[in-house]
Amino acid sequence: MTTSIDKIRKSLKNSSLIEEKDMTKKYKNDAMAAIHETVEALQKVGVIDKKTMRHFDDACLIPVLPLSPLQIKKFERKNT
Repeated sequence: MTTSIDKIRKSLKNSSLIEEKDMTKKYKNDAMAAIHETVEALQKVGVIDKKTMRHFDDACLIPVLPLSPLQIKKFERKNT
């Protein structure tokens, strides 16, 4: 079943405003994904500045936690 969010993502993906690599971001939920992708498109056309975009990044994206070298090694061993 295709949701309206999936349809929006597909149409944005096909537009020149959203690049394929942007679809790999991890969002807090579908609503935040839609908001972030819309604001990102506005930033790319110059309506929103980078500082404002960073606020939306903080609000919408799941933060990436830093890993120590030991944690990375454990993860690699576990997944090989």
